[in-house]
Amino acid sequence: MLGLDYSKGQVETSALFKAISAADTLEITEQIVHVTMTSAAYALTLPPVAKAVGRMYTIYMKTNASPRILTIQDQDESISWTDKQLSTAGGRIVLISDGYVWHEMTREFSGAVVVLAEGTTAITRALHSKQTGKVVALAQAGGILANLPEATGSGDQYEFIITISVTSSDVYKIAADGTDTIQGLFFFLSDTSTTVGAFLAGGTADYVNMDGSTQGGLIGGKLIFTDIADTTWDCQYTGNATGNEATPFVAT
Repeated sequence: MLGLDYSKGQVETSALFKAISAADTLEITEQIVHVTMTSAAYALTLPPVAKAVGRMYTIYMKTNASPRILTIQDQDESISWTDKQLSTAGGRIVLISDGYVWHEMTREFSGAVVVLAEGTTAITRALHSKQTGKVVALAQAGGILANLPEATGSGDQYEFIITISVTSSDVYKIAADGTDTIQGLFFFLSDTSTTVGAFLAGGTADYVNMDGSTQGGLIGGKLIFTDIADTTWDCQYTGNATGNEATPFVAT
């Protein structure tokens, strides 16, 4: 497209190319950007949208071992702009300016399974959402508290798969932010028969609590949280439970 031969290394030697490893602002001609993330998150600022009219910019996450988040921001002059984020090596975003608006032409992500650590984790779009190619593994027998981001009606989804059962003395807890609530259904397969039972959220629930027994949290279970409206999450769970099944939906 730009008349450059990638196989001969012409991109890296072109005036169009720029490699960054810290916060930076692009010049008009710097249209191919390779990003290296090291010890901290940082931001990349696009050139002025009016001056970049007709130009296409490819931003590629070359390496990111941490992982850290790259935020791509405008200069506060593009109409209806929302900051973009990259967090996975191999991901890229292509943007083009029409003189007034930055248009996202394509976004590619390198998929990954994110294994949450035992304890508390703040869930974010960049690091954990299906929109960025991520699946979240619950794999800590000692329990996890995962705090969802604020629900805004974005349509973003977060998929959690239980790969290690939580012990009965601990829990997998996934909590909504602030005054957000959770609606949805938990479908359980009984451990004593082939009967399937379901629990419906009551409309005021703000977290789900899986105890490794009657409330689920056993290996093979899967949850999908969808940001369906301002202050509202939808939760769909399929899995099994033991004993006398009980609702995992809880209102604080």
